[in-house]
Amino acid sequence: MRKVSPWEFFAIAVLLLASFRMANYWFGFRLAWVPLPFLAILLPLALVLARKEKSGLQTELEKTKLDTRLEVAAALRKTIFPPTIVDLGRYRITSFHRPAGNYGGDWWGYIAGKNSVALFIGDVTGHGFDSTLLAATTQGFLSMLQDQVNESKGDILFSPSQAMTKLNHLVYKTARSELQMTALCLIIDFETGQFRFTNAAHQPVYRMKFSDEKLKMIQKPGLRLGEAPEFETPLKEIEGIFNFSQERILLHTDGIQDLGASENQLGRVGFKRFLQANLKCSGEQLVEKIENTLMPLNQGAALSDDVTIVVLELKS
Repeated sequence: MRKVSPWEFFAIAVLLLASFRMANYWFGFRLAWVPLPFLAILLPLALVLARKEKSGLQTELEKTKLDTRLEVAAALRKTIFPPTIVDLGRYRITSFHRPAGNYGGDWWGYIAGKNSVALFIGDVTGHGFDSTLLAATTQGFLSMLQDQVNESKGDILFSPSQAMTKLNHLVYKTARSELQMTALCLIIDFETGQFRFTNAAHQPVYRMKFSDEKLKMIQKPGLRLGEAPEFETPLKEIEGIFNFSQERILLHTDGIQDLGASENQLGRVGFKRFLQANLKCSGEQLVEKIENTLMPLNQGAALSDDVTIVVLELKS
């Protein structure tokens, strides 16, 4: 039970006195020492002060609720993102992330197989607390997939389209179409270089070919996750061959394209130019240039969207 504040107690007391005074007037009770004019002034004042006290309590409760959400969001962000550098034997993943505010919907993760890897990246619609929660649920999904791979002695037996279909079920059951998610899954066999790729309305994958200085995109956009419990049409997969001795792979969310003033944003064209000019940079060098060259384009202004970059490459 909530404690009664001093001002609320004061208002109640004045109301009781007013009741007794009216009873004296109508029924002859003796309470003449409380003048009616005094009560007429005191009662409204007490009610105003009581309402002010209640408003202060509500403000304090709202602040406490906000502080709790910020703490939870900060804790969740630590679980959503793997380390900035992930060692995969002969291969390495380098990543970069900057949230647009206290909450964010970007996420990425990986499933490590014996001689393969599955890369995931996604972006939840919106930038509120609910978006952060939905992004965090993907980590349980990735943990389940990693357990399956471990039980199969390191073999990645699921396909990208199967993974995206299961993730779609999770997103829909969690958000019921209130939130959606763009995402992609890229599975690579390190021994053969063969890859399989499925995209659910996410940004393309860039192949940074440093040997012949060419930048290529892998893109086959589909429907966003969470719009419906089932996809109207089966997800399509793209297959191909990577040559990691001659190229590195880059995944990203669309926030990088929003950097810069509204009339002069970087955009997809500007980002492609940046990548084309830095094809020979390693993942770590590329992340450093993004932080020192692209991020300052906002000139200290708050980001309009989260920025996430993931680079997979052969160790030099």
